[in-house]
Amino acid sequence: MIDKMCQEFQDWLERLPRQKLFPEFQQHLKVCKECRKRFSQFDPVVKKLAAVKSPKPLSENKLEEMARLVRRKVLQKENRRLAFRLSLVSLLCLPLIVSINWLWASLGYSLLSSYVSRILAYVFLVIFISGAAGMAGLLYGSIPLLVGRLRRQPGKEIAV
Repeated sequence: MIDKMCQEFQDWLERLPRQKLFPEFQQHLKVCKECRKRFSQFDPVVKKLAAVKSPKPLSENKLEEMARLVRRKVLQKENRRLAFRLSLVSLLCLPLIVSINWLWASLGYSLLSSYVSRILAYVFLVIFISGAAGMAGLLYGSIPLLVGRLRRQPGKEIAV
């Protein structure tokens, strides 16, 4: 059965490294075989941890280089997320854009084929579809460029 002193000793022992043993724990170790066994198991670990020297501090250049690397990784991760979100928004907007273009193309085709000529209506469709596809490509292609340009504005530093 673990009494209160055993529990306190085990709590103290788990917070290694300790170099000085409190007097009440020294008294407890004299009478408690279980705690004495645990203490002897941890003793080599405590000695090795106490012998470890603290590492020398990093130079200013090394710290700046590490900060640059972290910033670059954070920016890459944010850019990937942003590219994914933009792709998702583009895909969700695509049916709307196709519907609007289809409406204008069918309206122009109907008017031209009814009042002018069918050949001119076909020419209108080809020009309209080519122009709409080209404009959509330019707009979709410019979104990442615009976002990248906005991200490179001075004063938009990421806190590390």
